[in-house]
Amino acid sequence: MALAVVAPKQYERCAVMQMQSVLKSSATKEEIMETMDIIFITSGAPAVAACRDALKILK
Repeated sequence: MALAVVAPKQYERCAVMQMQSVLKSSATKEEIMETMDIIFITSGAPAVAACRDALKILK
């Protein structure tokens, strides 16, 4: 959920750090993408764009 908090503020570096933390805590790709859906619904494209580098870590 921390990712969903920093994304609307468009803190790209924080989003990357949160993504790294999420992956270390064994979150599934589906859980992460569900969070991205919530970010998009509640905060729109700018917030999702702030997660662009964080999403690259998933690959």
